[in-house]
This record gives sequence, structure tokens and C-alpha cells, in this order.
Amino acid sequence: MKGEDPKEAMRAAYKDAVLSGEYEGKIERFLKEVRPWLQRAVLDYETNQFMPLCAEEKVSFRYRHIEVTGRIDRIDGIGPDRVKIVDYKTVKNPDFLTTMQLGIYHIGVKYGSLKDQYGNKEIDTAYVLIRHDMKEVSFQFTKEQLEAVLTDIEEVTEQIESDTEWKSCSSPLCQYCDFFVPCTQERNCCDWFDDDILKEI
Repeated sequence: MKGEDPKEAMRAAYKDAVLSGEYEGKIERFLKEVRPWLQRAVLDYETNQFMPLCAEEKVSFRYRHIEVTGRIDRIDGIGPDRVKIVDYKTVKNPDFLTTMQLGIYHIGVKYGSLKDQYGNKEIDTAYVLIRHDMKEVSFQFTKEQLEAVLTDIEEVTEQIESDTEWKSCSSPLCQYCDFFVPCTQERNCCDWFDDDILKEI
């Protein structure tokens, strides 16, 4: 959908999926589950007029000795000076969601690897709850809240680094684990950013 009218992109994707034959024998379930999602997404577009700027975008930043990376589901343009970071969630109980992930994305977009594209924009963030009628839970972070996210990152890092019982494994699910990098001792160099990000927030 990057750079495309969302309504037209969703219509084309829906048509392709139906005609592909991939859902043959399951078309009723497909229509029941997917059509309401698309209808709500189209309604959201018609109400709010957004333009997808990127999807599955890698974002990263370095805070002190800690390298943080992630992949953002979608970033929308919602005006000339504002973007919205969107993250889809399939959780059954949204009460357990915290804002830390969106805070990390906000920092990466505003001050990290995506700074050149979006650093001069105002930033909104939102979780979209797939199992709850695509309900959107929005957050706008203050300077103090972003600083708290960096503190949380430090605390989690210290906990990981001080864990003497850490043992790696070879599960095929490792690639999806939040701790894949420290567990396998792999590091992704962030040469593009080595300043103290806290000074910019």
C-alpha cells in the first residue's frame, strides 16, 4: 500500500486474494473474517484521510551502549507535518498492552534511523486491535514519557546482561524471539548514530 490510495489498494488486494484460488474451499470463512476488517479500514480512511508511507519498515537507534531495532507495521502520513506509527495486535486482552513498544518506535522514527524522513514531523502512535473489531488505541508521547522508555530499555538490558542462567537454544522460533541478538551474540552496527539520544528528546 505504500504511496497508494488505501481504498483502491485494499480493493485490489481483496480481489486478488479471492481470485487466486488460495482460499478455495474456505471462501466463506475468508469473506466472514476479512471483509469486516477491510470495511472498517476503508471507513477509517474515508473519515481520517491518511496515506501509507511505508510498511514493515525497519527502525533502529543506539542509546548509550544499547542497540535497539524493530520493524514497524505501518507509518501513515496524516497531514503535511504529522505521521502516525501503527502497530497491529492480535492480543485477546488488550489490558496487558504497554506503551513501551510504541515508545521505542517513536524514538527510532524521530531520533534514530528514520530521522531523516520523519524527524521534523509530529508523531502519533497507535495499536490496532485485530481481535477487537480493529479498535485503535492511540498514544502521544511527552518528552518525559520517552525518557522513561529509555530508562526501561536500560533496566531490561541490565537484567539480560546480568542473567547468569542464560542459555541459548536452537529452536526454529529463535528468529522471532525478542532476545535473539543477545542470545546469539550477534550485533548490528549502528555507525550512522553514536550520539547520546537522550540529548535530542
